[in-house]
Amino acid sequence: MLSPFVKRCFPNDVATTLYWFLGAFGMWRILVILCIHRNRPRRLPFRGKCYSPKNLLNNFSFIRDAPAQILQSYRVFGTTFAIPALSEYQVLACDLSDVKEVCESKEDVLSFHAAMTDRLQHKHTMYGFEHNDVDPHNSVAGRTLKVLLRMNLAFLRPSIEARIEEGIASSVSRGQASEGWTSVSAFELARNITERVNCEVFLGAELANKPDFAKAANRYNQDVVLAMELCRQLPAIFSPIIAPAIMRWSGAMNKVAAFITPVVEERLRQFGDPNAPEHRDCIQWTIESSHTDAQRSLKRLVQQIIAILFAASHQMPMALIYAVYTLCIHPEYVEALREEARQVLKKNEEDSFKEMHLLDSFLRESARLNPLDALSIQRKVMVPFKLSSGIYIPAGNLIAVPQQAILRNGNVYPNPEQFDAMRFLPKDDRQRYEGATTKFTDVDHAYPYWGSPKKACPGRWYVSSTLKQALVFLICNYDFKLAEPTAERSFYWTTAIVPRFGTRLLLKKRSDVWNGNGSH
Repeated sequence: MLSPFVKRCFPNDVATTLYWFLGAFGMWRILVILCIHRNRPRRLPFRGKCYSPKNLLNNFSFIRDAPAQILQSYRVFGTTFAIPALSEYQVLACDLSDVKEVCESKEDVLSFHAAMTDRLQHKHTMYGFEHNDVDPHNSVAGRTLKVLLRMNLAFLRPSIEARIEEGIASSVSRGQASEGWTSVSAFELARNITERVNCEVFLGAELANKPDFAKAANRYNQDVVLAMELCRQLPAIFSPIIAPAIMRWSGAMNKVAAFITPVVEERLRQFGDPNAPEHRDCIQWTIESSHTDAQRSLKRLVQQIIAILFAASHQMPMALIYAVYTLCIHPEYVEALREEARQVLKKNEEDSFKEMHLLDSFLRESARLNPLDALSIQRKVMVPFKLSSGIYIPAGNLIAVPQQAILRNGNVYPNPEQFDAMRFLPKDDRQRYEGATTKFTDVDHAYPYWGSPKKACPGRWYVSSTLKQALVFLICNYDFKLAEPTAERSFYWTTAIVPRFGTRLLLKKRSDVWNGNGSH
């Protein structure tokens, strides 16, 4: 019998359908939870039980509060533990020996690509891109980002700075002016900067200068996030239906591909022609890094470029936002960073940003306290796996490193909750600005921000360089502060730590604007 409330709110046929749907959803969740329990890891402590009443019909606790749960459990257990997630147990490697084993494991045992495929739904959200035998070791993207892009960063700096200035100006022009300050959305500011820079670097000026492309690329990024997060909440059988439907709704993915395809076609036609114009962007470097016919097919190249563009567009604005927030919360470091930038840029050297050691340490410390996700080094267990500590993990589960917790471990980082911009500089004051050896881009088992030492983020030098340029431009040309210093600035969505969209910054143009060549 239908409840009086439902009967009042809905016609009988709609209410009946609603009940059937809720009943089917409930049965599906029960089956999923039973499968999770049956496939649970062994010989380690657990945070909660997948079959407890509060987890029986929903995942709301994990969705809204996973980072806090993981951090609390890390402090309680002090060792590797497991936590029930959306569709599997997540084993979180906390002991250094376990972390090293995860980092050094083979792809066919603990798979990075399988974990990312489950999360991102590449085939449906990235124009059909799949990690397969066409490029089994990610050599194309690796060489493009880690070698060719990195080699050309100094050359690209003038065009990157122009895009940074353009992005800031765009946000300021739409801001609200009052008493000499302009209120802008922090999220929009970071997105305006990074989207323009990414389009210039990855696709070249031709596409970067097209407003219609920028609009399509922005909507595409939103569609991917919506599709992948919605698919995580539903049975996997629905992903091939739901994800393509979301991507077709706005058509942004196909629009992005339609813009990129003719550019790639023309580059392929010119490839090998000594009289062809020189191009220094990731379209060109992706073509140069593709060595087989399958890798150099038009479709595959477009897919690869779209996948690289999304990876940069999704993560870099968040990292920039958190760095700007850190400057606002700790303004005592602004003048020192500004002076370091002025002294280094006076030299007008090609790799001048590499000499900004205080900025390197500042960014590394900001990232330590503001990781973009509670987890890093996520791997799907492909075959039953046993850690040397005795922990047994059946296939189908996820194993990861709880980076947020490790980065706040007092045994590794003294006073872990305290921000110290000089934490990663040599202790000898005379060496603070000379000969610093720890870089923002360095990878370590105790600093898993960039992934594992064996398979670290190939684009980290580009991200680091762009963040440095953006911050130097901001601190040398603007004063800025948070409009509401005590307001919440982030929220949790599953394990992601996401900047709030409503946070606003107040910007004011400085009177002693620095033009980067040693003069005001």
